[in-house]
Amino acid sequence: MCGRYTIFTEADEAAMYKLLKAAREKYDNLDFKTGEIFPCDRVPVITAPAKSGVDILKWGFPLGDKPSSVIINARAESIEHKPMFSDAFRYRRCVIPSTGFYEWTRDRNKTKFYFRCEESIMLYMAGVWCEDHDSGHFAVITTQANASMSEVHHRMPLILSRNDLIPWMTDETFARIFLHREPPPLVKKAV
Repeated sequence: MCGRYTIFTEADEAAMYKLLKAAREKYDNLDFKTGEIFPCDRVPVITAPAKSGVDILKWGFPLGDKPSSVIINARAESIEHKPMFSDAFRYRRCVIPSTGFYEWTRDRNKTKFYFRCEESIMLYMAGVWCEDHDSGHFAVITTQANASMSEVHHRMPLILSRNDLIPWMTDETFARIFLHREPPPLVKKAV
């Protein structure tokens, strides 16, 4: 599962800086969230491989008429068959750029952990997006947790490497195979 993630703009990460700059330029400085990202926040999401493919989308697919009723995650195991996500998976795959994500233990203590990539500040999550009458929306694709995550939670985001970004968005066959890939190990820190 993924219920919160981060977009930190650390000076030494050129990829995040360029992405945020492209979003500001494309949307004429439209306000979007950075820092700790919550469901329903509007954030930059990569919807196409070109520089202009950065869009400001709301986290969560709409569910009914209530603006706060959203589905924020889609399961990799069933995304191709769920009516809410199947069309988006086929035609509108996206990349959610982040610097890490949070997860809580399921015990009474509810200990909060921060997960990030070991070798990079950037952490790219696979997602899908849709357009609604008011704006665009996205969901993070989750999969079974790997060994670096499983003692905290049984689900985790499907994580892409930089080399996977373009094939994920443009090649449906690649994307179908990628749904079954185990994510790379992550570094965790109690917060």
